[in-house]
Formats: sequence, structure tokens, C-alpha cells
Amino acid sequence: MKIEKEIPENVIYLRDACLSNASDLVRAAKRILIDEKLPNISYNLAVLALEEIGKSTLIVMGHMADRRGDAMWNADTSYDDHIKKLFWAMWGPQIGREKITPEQIQSLQGLSRRIHNTRLLALYVDSDANSQRLPREVVSNDEAQNLINMASARLEMEKLQEFTELKDNDFETLNWFLVATSDQEKRNLIFGGKSMEKLAELGTTKKWVDWLKKEFDKAEEEAKQAVSRELQRRSSTGVAGLQEKWKIRIRLFSNSHSIRAKSLNKWNELGSWIRLYPVTGKKDQLIAEFTLPQNVPLAGLWWAAWGAARRFVVALNIGTFGCFWWYVPEHISRFYEKVTDLENKDMEVRLERNPVLKLDWKHAALSEAELQNTALCFAMLPGDNDSKLGQSMGAYITGLAFLNKSDIHLQFEPNCYELFYKSVKLGMTHFADGDGKEHFPDSFAKLLQSFNIGPEEIEKHRAIANKMESSSQPRTFGKAEITLSEVGVVKIMCDAYFTRKFREMAKARKEKSDVEPPT
Repeated sequence: MKIEKEIPENVIYLRDACLSNASDLVRAAKRILIDEKLPNISYNLAVLALEEIGKSTLIVMGHMADRRGDAMWNADTSYDDHIKKLFWAMWGPQIGREKITPEQIQSLQGLSRRIHNTRLLALYVDSDANSQRLPREVVSNDEAQNLINMASARLEMEKLQEFTELKDNDFETLNWFLVATSDQEKRNLIFGGKSMEKLAELGTTKKWVDWLKKEFDKAEEEAKQAVSRELQRRSSTGVAGLQEKWKIRIRLFSNSHSIRAKSLNKWNELGSWIRLYPVTGKKDQLIAEFTLPQNVPLAGLWWAAWGAARRFVVALNIGTFGCFWWYVPEHISRFYEKVTDLENKDMEVRLERNPVLKLDWKHAALSEAELQNTALCFAMLPGDNDSKLGQSMGAYITGLAFLNKSDIHLQFEPNCYELFYKSVKLGMTHFADGDGKEHFPDSFAKLLQSFNIGPEEIEKHRAIANKMESSSQPRTFGKAEITLSEVGVVKIMCDAYFTRKFREMAKARKEKSDVEPPT
């Protein structure tokens, strides 16, 4: 193996450790298959080996990104993404290859997701009472052996891989590709039929990635211009061009993101009547400043400002897939100020609730892309609260309120879940997703599946949804049935679903404006 000297020894050590562990996993997979005749366990060990191979590539790429200080992606979050690690184990050898054939494209398309879904079925007992298959029956000996062979081949290829410092243009493109493939919707487009046809036409991954970046950059610029026009056109009263009169500042707290001035500056460049500012020394806080026109009377100012603020908070939460609110729960594990052992007064005792009542957000930096997405969502949010979509957003923000009020004194997990569930149900009704005849928990399960949720998790949420739809009142849920973990899944699913629909709305609106002459 040859790695350029610019890459430090600690990075080389981590990469080699991944490959060494992958080698051990492949060896164990072979023994389990031959000696124990357990293809499902062997399959899972081979999957883990592939993940370690993919991680070895991400470690080196992450180092290259960190060195330049202009990285658009967070490598650390990629190490926890099973599908992304599998993706790089499969696609890593193709990057930079002189030619790629349509047969290779067909074999790789969607492979990482299929492997991940199979590994879940082969690892856990299906909670569906109608399922009669045991995990060891999911994978055949041949399937396990094929995956072992793939992992072995990839391991040997990776050991021979040479890494050299990339040129600025190549690095920028690769960095973009890393970020784009982290986004589920972009990943679906990148590996969709049209894109794969273009890859086969161009013949090399470098030309294909260059083409992809140009296409996405063009679409993003068009969307940015459309959103900028929309934000400048719309005020909280729907009247533009009036003299500014009122300025309202709100402070938002986040336990999902850290705030940096650079990203906020990009938002402010849009020239919107909403401006964003960081809080010095407090990266979990954000100031939003709203400027309202003179046609808002003093008697109606409270309602106009409140409506604008709530609209922005909904867009910010959906657009970032995070959590922003006027406050965050404080008493999430402790109810006391101090506990002392009277027999040993020098020792302070700490009592903590386990688990802590807090969602495990990744706590990434608020990015320009997320604020761009927020602007898009803000522009597409309905002005009519009585429509199905308006009611959907009402349920969403009420769910946020319950989420941020939930603490050890009063827990609202079932309430949060029901409101986010209601939000997506009303949204799907508004957008006519589904045939209208299907039992909604089944539509809900299909939506979860489309966002790459595992089968066991889907069945858990289907069971909760069935209870939500039950006509018997009151509905009761056990403590372990709906936790913040389940709330987090359905909240993020709401964000992903509405982001997808708002993008479709923006595209349709642009196409309509391109056809219709200006009035």
C-alpha cells in the first residue's frame, strides 16, 4: 500500500486499522459460514467488513477536507451512516476509473441500500405476527458467500489504493459529491435512471460528477433566485413596497445546531425582511429580526409579528431537520439543586434520570444549504390556516411546542408523536399522496420506507399508527412504546416529506412563471 507523505501517520494508522478489522471480519464470516452453517450471521459480518472498508475511504477524504478548511461536510457524522459507508465501499473504486460500463452501473445501482435492508432482516426477528421467516432463513449460503467474496475483493483493492493530494477543482467537486450523496433526496436523483444513463453516456465518473455538479448548481441558483424574489415580495401582510415601520427581534435556542455568523450572512444577502444574527459566546442561540411595514396598525402588530415569527420557526425547523424554539427544556435529568450524603458530608451525590429526556441530535453547524432550504420552505408555506396544508403546519408547530415543554415534571412524548403524525397525515391528504383507499398506517409505513427507515423500525411505527387510528378512546401508550426516539423519527420524517413537497411546489411555480407572460 502506498499513501502520499502529505497524509499524516495518525490518519494512515486509522485507515490501516479499518482495513485490518475488515480482514478479521471477513475471516470470521468465512468460518461462521463453513463451521456453524449460519449464513445470516456470516452475511452480517461481511456487511460490517464492507462498512469498515468504506469508512477507511471516508477517513482519508475527511482529512483532506479538514486540511483545506473549506469542507462542506462533516466526516464524523458519516461514520455512523451505515448506507453511506456501504456506498463508499462499493463506489470508491469507480471514482477516477478511466471507463465504467453500463453493466457495472446496473450492478452497483441501489446495492448499498439493498445490502443494508437485507442485513436487518437477517439479523432481527420480524415483529409482524404474520411473518413466518427466521433471520437465518433470509439469506442463503450462496448469498452469504457472494458478499464475502465481494468484501474480500474490495479489501484487496483498497490495500493497493494510492491517495494523492487533489487539485483544487477536483477537490471542490469531490467535496460537493460527498455532501450531495449525504442528502437522501439528492442521492435518489444522483443514482436515478436519468443520471445513470448520463454516466453510461459519459463513460467516466469524473466527467459524470462534473456534469452532476453543474446540473445541481444550475438548479440551486434558479431556486435561490426564485426564493429571493418570493421573500422580497412577501411580507407578513402580503403587501410589498411600503415604508418600514416596525422591527421585532426574537431569540431562538437550539439543541440540534451550533450557530455561525458566516452562514447567517448568506441568508442576509437575500435582502429579506427577516435578518439573522448570532449571539456572541452562545452558539446555541440565534437572533431573528423581522421588519414589518407601516400598513400594520399598532392594534394588529402583536398578531402580525407572532404569525411571522411562527411561520419562520416552522420553516427553520423543517429546513434544517433540527430543533429551534424560544426555549429548550431545562429539567431533563435533575429535579434538585444538591444532594449530600450526611454520613460523608464531603461527598456530593449526583442523581440523574436515565435515559436523559433529550433527543440525540447530531449538533452540526447550521449550514448555508440548510438556510437555503429554510428560505424555500418559508416561501412555500401556506398563507391559509384553514387549508389541509395550513392545518398540517398548525399541528407541526404545536408538536414542536410540546417537544420543547417536555421534561421530567411533565412528559409529552405521545402528544408530540400524535401531532407530528397528524401533520404528515394532513399533508399527504393535501398533496393527494396515495390512492385514498389505503389504510393510512400502511401509507405511513410506505413513507417511512421511502426515507430508508429499517423494517423493524417501520413495524414499530405502523403499530403506533394503528393505535392512533383506533376509534377507542382514550388511547394509552406504555412508557417504552413512545419515547423521544420515536418522536424524533416521525419529526424528521415530517421535515423530509415537507421539504420534498415544497421543492416540488417551487419547481412547479417556476415552470408556470416561465410559461405565463408577465402581467
